This record gives sequence, structure tokens and C-alpha cells, in this order.
Amino acid sequence: ALEGRVAIVTGGSRGIGKGIAAALAREGARVAITSRSAESCEAAAREIGANAHWEAGHVGRDEDAARVVEATVSRLGRCDI
Repeated sequence: ALEGRVAIVTGGSRGIGKGIAAALAREGARVAITSRSAESCEAAAREIGANAHWEAGHVGRDEDAARVVEATVSRLGRCDI
């Protein structure tokens, strides 16, 4: 089980990424979903449930990737996956 773990899932608002985020959350991880669209991220996090959070960003850009990690650690206390 992944209780107490925190994962960032890029491309987590749809498709395979969303499926991975949902599976991690079902196994007990807290999941930070990221993609370029804030609306898509928010909708996916709502659908996945209480273990899902989101931070929009284009992780192909260094500054966005750093911001996503910083926001995740600030909000969820760590990043394991």
C-alpha cells in the first residue's frame, strides 16, 4: 500500500495519466495532478477524490516544473513518487 506517500502525476488530468493518478489514490497515496489546463486538473482531482490535489503547469518548462514540486511539498508536506 502507498499510505503516507505523495506522488506527482504529470499529464494526470486525462487518459493514462488520470488512470495512474486514480490508481495511486486508491492505494492510499496522496496525488498531485498536473497538466497545462487548470480546469482539467481541477475536474480530475474532484473526480478522483479527497486524496487528489492539483497544480496546473507545463512541466516541460523548468520554472513550471519547479513550481509544481514546490506547491506539492508545501501543500502535502513531501514528494515521494
